[in-house]
Amino acid sequence: MGLFVISFIAATLIAAPSDLLAAIMPQLGYDPMRVFVVAATAGMLGNLINYYIGRYGYDFVLARFFISRDGDAVQSAPDRWLLRAEKFYERYGVWTLLLSGTPFIGDPLTTVAGAFQVRMWIFLLLVFAGKVWKYALMLGGVDLIVRAFSA
Repeated sequence: MGLFVISFIAATLIAAPSDLLAAIMPQLGYDPMRVFVVAATAGMLGNLINYYIGRYGYDFVLARFFISRDGDAVQSAPDRWLLRAEKFYERYGVWTLLLSGTPFIGDPLTTVAGAFQVRMWIFLLLVFAGKVWKYALMLGGVDLIVRAFSA
């Protein structure tokens, strides 16, 4: 349950140590397949929150984070951010969602996908593939390292 909660929170725009926890749990005796499924599923559901923030709360988020203390709108920051995101999506398209498991850039990509109204089935498919790829590589890599040092 703890892994699910931390993985869910970490997949939103809030930082949490889900990768570290998921990597350690199999070494502590937890079933690696269960850790894999729980972490990937919770991560995907957290990214779904990002998607809906991007889709329905985009203007609120921009207003919340790009308004100066004196109430004047800072016009250039959201415009630059939106232009960069648009250019990134124009160049690589929805395939960028395969990077949803990548630290630092993956979670904002899922918010941008919502803002650009990517179809839900495409979003879910690509984000789930990105999460599966991430946790398969991470858990497999940790297992290889542990076996190499314990031999």
